[in-house]
Amino acid sequence: MILHHQRFLAIRKILNQYDPVGIIYGDINSDEYDIEVRAILELITDQENHESLAQKLHQVLIRYFDENIAGDYSIYKRIAIDILKLNN
Repeated sequence: MILHHQRFLAIRKILNQYDPVGIIYGDINSDEYDIEVRAILELITDQENHESLAQKLHQVLIRYFDENIAGDYSIYKRIAIDILKLNN
């Protein structure tokens, strides 16, 4: 298990790579998803599977943006898989 700050940075990096709402422009604004990462960290459990995590991720982005901006649910499944790999 990685430390909280390392986990924060790893999840930030994953969200930035996928950029589900299209707000990242290189390294200039790499902190754009920080609020969402904090919310995600509060929701993740050790017993998470990719489907339940994808639902949580999608809901967080809908809450901070809206359903149209949050985009297609399928991208959140890929993000969830990558986040769950952090535990391995």
